[in-house]
Amino acid sequence: MATYKLIASTTLSGTATTITFSSIPSTYTDLILVASVKTNQLSDSDGAYAMLSFNGTSTSDTGSRFSYTSASASSYTAASGYSAPNWVLGWGGGSEGGWSCTTYHLYNYATTPEKAIRCDSWQEAGTQFNCRNGITGGFYNNSSTISSVTLNSVLGSYIAGSSMYLYGISKT
Repeated sequence: MATYKLIASTTLSGTATTITFSSIPSTYTDLILVASVKTNQLSDSDGAYAMLSFNGTSTSDTGSRFSYTSASASSYTAASGYSAPNWVLGWGGGSEGGWSCTTYHLYNYATTPEKAIRCDSWQEAGTQFNCRNGITGGFYNNSSTISSVTLNSVLGSYIAGSSMYLYGISKT
């Protein structure tokens, strides 16, 4: 049976463009990063995603494939694409501005050369959409153990009240 252990957590008291967890021990099988965030982005844009970086390196070692859906009372759309190293997260501000609840699962973060990553995201919305959700799958192509994770806001800053929790998973 898998055991989850809280490694670290943070809640912003002001704005920030990045949130970092460092000194992550290599004693777990997988990592789970849970984020409840919102940005202060001023316009609607599908570009208000998050970028993950690991161990303070550039994001050139990651890639992802994503799909998302958005729905309003009168329509439904679905889209998919490839983008490296973008990860679906809250779409931010403007009339779409709601809180995003996102879970990242980093598989075998301490052992395999290519670390698989799964991201599930859901965002409440203001006036334009009722909700948005996205699923992203990707990898971190580096043989080093992941010892730090940074969540970077691409547009705007994360606002006060945004929070993140990092869990380690062990199989015992």
